[in-house]
Amino acid sequence: MWRTAYFIAIGLFLGIVSYVVPPGPFVVGWSLLVGVVAFFGIRFVNAQIEDQPTEVAAMVVSGGATLLGWILKLVHLRAQTGWFEGIGVVAAVGTAWALDALTTTAGSKICFICKQPAGDRPFSCPRCRQTICARPSCWIARHARCKWCHEREVVFPTTEEWWKRQVGPRVTTGNCSGPCLKEAYETDLRACPRCRWPFCKRCWDRQNFTCTHCGWVMPDLPKALAPFVAVSPPPAFEPNERISRRRP
Repeated sequence: MWRTAYFIAIGLFLGIVSYVVPPGPFVVGWSLLVGVVAFFGIRFVNAQIEDQPTEVAAMVVSGGATLLGWILKLVHLRAQTGWFEGIGVVAAVGTAWALDALTTTAGSKICFICKQPAGDRPFSCPRCRQTICARPSCWIARHARCKWCHEREVVFPTTEEWWKRQVGPRVTTGNCSGPCLKEAYETDLRACPRCRWPFCKRCWDRQNFTCTHCGWVMPDLPKALAPFVAVSPPPAFEPNERISRRRP
């Protein structure tokens, strides 16, 4: 809230000054300065408030300020305006954009979620394969997925053969031991080979193929997910054994 108020104040100040700038070539030069002031002003506000920065704020403020000055000139008929004012709006936005591009480290990757530099050690979300930064608002370490995938419940594409090889055939009785608690007739249940507690495919995926009851982790995980999950040794089990036990 305060950050938005500061942004509006910067824009209004630059817009009023733009109103008093004489029309003509001076407008273009002033617009370039507006882009510079808006860019560093936005950076200063973000640093003081310590909030998540936005890459378009400086462009919006600089463009809005020069456009406000142009409109004020037209409304009050202070002077005959021309193409210089229109060019000035473009110049202000372009200056702010250029400064943002120049201050971003060459070759650095941009986070898919917050659109900010991903830092010295960027990585890819194992599900959407997009570049993600380590900010808590972007990367959910507990679930080993980015915020975008977590909100949309993105699942790994797996085949029936893969499931049978990992945890055996479908369980025909009982209910899911995960958060959904769905019955066997509602969903595809697969039992943990170690503790025999059943989970549906979606809950297995949601918990990164880890049994939340005994801690067993499926072997042969998708390669993208393996670095984020500690794999436990696979226990012996009978693939054709049918599970009828329900969650207590």
